[in-house]
Amino acid sequence: MRGIPARGAALMAAAGPRALWRRLGLARRLADSPRLRVLRLLWDTSPVLSVLMGLFILADGFLPIVALVALGRAVGRIPAAVTDGLGSASGRSLLTGLIIGTAAYAVSLLRSPAEDLLAARASAVMATGMQRRLAQAVCAPAGVEHLEDSAVLDQLAAASGELSTSGPADAPMALASAFGDRLSGFIACVVLASFRWYIGLLFFAGWSLLRPPLRRLLAERATLVRRATPELRHGWYYLGCSYRPAFAKEVRVFGLGRWILGRHREMWLAGMEPSWRQMRHFRNLAMIFAIAVAAMYVAGAGILALAAWHHDIGLGTIAVMLPMLPSTMQVGGVSAADVTLENMLASVPDLDELLTRLRASTAERSGASAAGMPARGIRFESVGYRYPGSGQPVYQDLDLELTAGGSLALVGPNGAGKTTLVNLLARLREPAG
Repeated sequence: MRGIPARGAALMAAAGPRALWRRLGLARRLADSPRLRVLRLLWDTSPVLSVLMGLFILADGFLPIVALVALGRAVGRIPAAVTDGLGSASGRSLLTGLIIGTAAYAVSLLRSPAEDLLAARASAVMATGMQRRLAQAVCAPAGVEHLEDSAVLDQLAAASGELSTSGPADAPMALASAFGDRLSGFIACVVLASFRWYIGLLFFAGWSLLRPPLRRLLAERATLVRRATPELRHGWYYLGCSYRPAFAKEVRVFGLGRWILGRHREMWLAGMEPSWRQMRHFRNLAMIFAIAVAAMYVAGAGILALAAWHHDIGLGTIAVMLPMLPSTMQVGGVSAADVTLENMLASVPDLDELLTRLRASTAERSGASAAGMPARGIRFESVGYRYPGSGQPVYQDLDLELTAGGSLALVGPNGAGKTTLVNLLARLREPAG
């Protein structure tokens, strides 16, 4: 603190904890962001693919604007080129603008096939990487109890994407496309600012203010679908009972078809109803925002029209600025692609939480290798076991000693605990005490 006045030091000391807390809060939000998690997962899986997606974002953002600006400037040179000829300065400027604009437009046409190729590759690479991580995590803990935990099964179903048509594996390319659109919209605002600085600022600030609440609504809707995982998973189970061979005989013998389909419909509607209700709220709010957007574009187009009416701008400026107005929508416009993206990202927390949960379970149950065991025998002392969710213990204060090399027969009625004892011996289940 040497060299800092006492008052300044006191202010820094007072504001320091708050500023540090804000920075920590921001860092925590960034670390918890599903977007950053997906990008980190993509980088860990394939750095080369991450670089290619970065190049795609730059091309997707710049090429359309470069084409529009070059062609607009070329339009502005047409009258002078007609009067003075193509060999004049205006004619050469016209040809240069046409060449640059046409080249940029031609390259931008490759966006769609390049996006499809990258999307297919990224989805395959991410799906393989995620499946490998999930398989390793699920197989790591000793025993099978975690595979009977409904919370684990719900998170596994959500993280693997089996309850939705899109999952985290499809998110990287959707994010790249969204980032490219945002970059293109931002550049359009910059171009408008070169005409009138306040027009570019108006559209950038307007869309920056409108997008967060809309995106928050989409994220909440996707979270509602995630919370409905138990109902949706049960709904898919009932539907599977209607056509899977393992259940076919019982379903037909006992005439359970209508009941099973009814249960599927009941569980599916229960899971989706909150999401549909939220979507209706989103549509109502979007109508309110549409009024603000319309006012913003009326103001921007009006300023441009007045400048043209008073001959303050030429044909080239009009031809450049007019296409920039709709291009600014990409800064903050919300489309069906944003809805799909939020649905893709909704299960990313389930993936992280599931991996963390299973790693913790693995650490708790880790022990010495069982190779070559038992050397002398196995002994149970006051062992108890109760199935999760069950009030009645299967075993309580069980004492048992098995000598290595010997044989033992377990005899008893169904439900006596024979299978449970074998599972405890094999450490497929953990004793309670």
